[in-house]
Amino acid sequence: MSEPVFSPDDLLARDGTLAVLRPAQHVRGLVPSAPPKEGALDLFLMLDDAGRVLAFNGHVDLGTGIRTALAQIAAEELDVPLDRVTMVLGHTGGTPNQGATIASDSIQVSAVPLRRAAAQARHHLVALAAQALGVPADDLTVTDGVVHLRAGGNAGLSYADLLSGRRDRLVLADSVALKPVSEHRIVGQRVPRVDIPAKATGQFVYVHDVRVPGMLHGRVVRPPALPDLKDVANALRANPARPRLLAAHGDVDAARDGAAQVLDRTYVWPYQMHASIGPSCAVADVRGDGATVWSGTQNPYPLRADISLLLGLPEEAIEIIRHEAAGCYGRNCADDVAADAALLSRAVGRPVR
Repeated sequence: MSEPVFSPDDLLARDGTLAVLRPAQHVRGLVPSAPPKEGALDLFLMLDDAGRVLAFNGHVDLGTGIRTALAQIAAEELDVPLDRVTMVLGHTGGTPNQGATIASDSIQVSAVPLRRAAAQARHHLVALAAQALGVPADDLTVTDGVVHLRAGGNAGLSYADLLSGRRDRLVLADSVALKPVSEHRIVGQRVPRVDIPAKATGQFVYVHDVRVPGMLHGRVVRPPALPDLKDVANALRANPARPRLLAAHGDVDAARDGAAQVLDRTYVWPYQMHASIGPSCAVADVRGDGATVWSGTQNPYPLRADISLLLGLPEEAIEIIRHEAAGCYGRNCADDVAADAALLSRAVGRPVR
């Protein structure tokens, strides 16, 4: 199993499809990104006349299972079986820029437009079925991707039937009627995680497993002059530093001189280690006209901005393809190693792992 890679331009050019998109003026992450090309659209959802559903989210799965949870949300609002939904996560060439994957933002924030997109697609398909069957939309319901009469009977049209020969494009609406929680049959249920079988059988493609033609293997040798960490607090203080004034209000010295009691204290926060479970890895292919980076980052779009600054290339010329990587406590070095790989690739003119 590997991260599916899809070109939105190729998808949007196909017949027999329904896409839900949002104008490019969307909320971005904490790291500034270059403005999108004029008229660019974010793709949230794509259905085709083969019955497949592609759902797109800018966040990535860090082992928390959001690939499964987001697919549940899309399947629920579309009324299709869960195994019909394929999630595309964090690929800068095919997902919306929804910032860094942090805390619980993936479900409570970045899943919201996906849920609305799926609900909007369902309403649109039901309206098409109502027109084809000559009945009010309120008389119809959906079961496993088939629109049929609530009262029963043989009349029914599958999503695939309704999309045949069409190419419908919807811009995400500001307000969409969602399914009430009382009607949920997928969200809130225990379902097997979609990534576990491939991981358990050794078929899962981590970033460490990525191989591209002509690739070289690189290693960065770091200097051994490390400080003595037996006294972490003083070792950190001994590092070169430049004071940065954040705010200056009032007269601190005068306040101390006039205080009834002055307390001098030093507080040291215990050192918290950000520890990787395995070595960080990335593959980069830097060319004169752009770069492709396969990375375990949790920040695809911020990483693209950093690589742009590092290489002096425009952001739109850089593609970040995200693969899962070794786990970690806190931050690992996924972005750092991507920069290393990019510099090595530029230096030798070949893809470098």
